[in-house]
Amino acid sequence: MKEKGFTLIELMVVIIVMGIMMAIAIPNLTRNLPYRNLINGRDQVRIDLSAVRQRAITQDSAYGLYSPAGSLNQYSLFLDRNKDGTFTGGEPALKTMKLPNGITFTQGWNLSFLSSGQLPGGMGAVTVTLTNTKGMRDSILVMLSGAVFH
Repeated sequence: MKEKGFTLIELMVVIIVMGIMMAIAIPNLTRNLPYRNLINGRDQVRIDLSAVRQRAITQDSAYGLYSPAGSLNQYSLFLDRNKDGTFTGGEPALKTMKLPNGITFTQGWNLSFLSSGQLPGGMGAVTVTLTNTKGMRDSILVMLSGAVFH
């Protein structure tokens, strides 16, 4: 009578095939990680910009985000008391967010949304650009109307 099950040779063949597949897949996963982090960082900032705009509208006040030039891997939410679109020392920074590992802004930036959801008149459109360790870049465009695009 023949017993059911796998032979040692069949198990070894399966293990070898799985090892070959992993040897091919793992380098591809690590190669795409900087790109994925860039996309995740861009989406995080875009969502936060939209949330700050909504907060300015619902609380009938001016709120903004800024990233100082000396700390390009993080950005902060602030209450824009003088409604000029720029973070100044007397305005409270309410919350600070960090970008994913290896992602930075290409330069310091700041902007605020008025209670109408628009940017202050003198600002014009604002482009926020992020970069990763491989030099790839991605941008977010905030229009004068307050619309946020990527």
